[in-house]
Amino acid sequence: MKKIAVINGPNMNWLGERDPEFYGRKNLAQLEAKITEAGEKAGWRVICYQSNSEGELINFIQEISSETAGFIINPAAYTHYSLALADCLASLKQPVIEVHFSNIAGREKLRRKMLTSREADGVIMGLGERGYLLAIEALKLFFEEGN
Repeated sequence: MKKIAVINGPNMNWLGERDPEFYGRKNLAQLEAKITEAGEKAGWRVICYQSNSEGELINFIQEISSETAGFIINPAAYTHYSLALADCLASLKQPVIEVHFSNIAGREKLRRKMLTSREADGVIMGLGERGYLLAIEALKLFFEEGN
């Protein structure tokens, strides 16, 4: 069974409490359960991870990269300025789909700079939790097409 990793960055542990107009009302555990269920239906084992620490996110990606077929990542605020996380993603040979709850392009100017997105194979934004489910579909296409 292929393993995929779903990684969430800073403040995503506050889902359901923080800015519900952007991030919805479900908490992180509810979101992860939904993603895991969708991934299992696609035939994958889903590993979910969240950290508020840039270094911990990088360490986790490096630790599991050899046993993971693909990545879905919401770097949250780190997408805008983490060159270290972008470099880590650039080193991966597996497909990476970046997800953002809100449409970053329509928010404050400082959020429009997306360093990590340049290293992703695809970016889904503005669709809330549905973006994660679409990312699972995107990974499925990568594996089916042999990319």
